[in-house]
Amino acid sequence: MGYTHYWDILFTTTWVETWPQLVQDANLIAQAAGIRLTMDGEYSYEDYDDDDDDEHQNNGHDEPGPQIDDRAIHLNGPGGESHESFILEPHMEGFDCCKTLRKEYDVVVTAILLRASQLAGDAIKVRYGCFSCSNLTRDTDLLQLGWSLG
Repeated sequence: MGYTHYWDILFTTTWVETWPQLVQDANLIAQAAGIRLTMDGEYSYEDYDDDDDDEHQNNGHDEPGPQIDDRAIHLNGPGGESHESFILEPHMEGFDCCKTLRKEYDVVVTAILLRASQLAGDAIKVRYGCFSCSNLTRDTDLLQLGWSLG
C-alpha cells in the first residue's frame, strides 16, 4: 500500500475560475522544488523546452515533459522515481487520487494540492493517506513563494 493523495472537485464553476492562478502557481512550485519532473515518468522538467513550437517537446525528443498549462497539470517523477501520474484538469469534477509512494515528486503533488485548496476553498476537498505532519511541513516550504498559508 502506498502513499495516496485524494481529492474531490465539488464546485466546478469555482474550480474553473481558480484554474489560471493555479497553473501559474503550479509552475512556480515545480520550478522551486528543484527536482526532476516528467509527465509520464521518463523525461525531466529540466529538459522541457517550453519555447518549442510543439508544446511538449523535450529538447528535440518526441517524448513529453510535464504539462502545466491551461489544459492540465500532469506530472510524475523520472524513471525509478515515478509512480502514478498526478493529473488535474480545469473541467474535472468528482473524486480522483494519485498514489506517489512518497517518491521525490510527492512534494510537488502535495504543494500543488495545498495551493489548490487555498485558491479554490470549498470547491476542492483534499485528503492524504499515510499523513505525516513532518512531510506536510516540508512540503509547505514550497508555498512560501509570495502567498500566505493563512
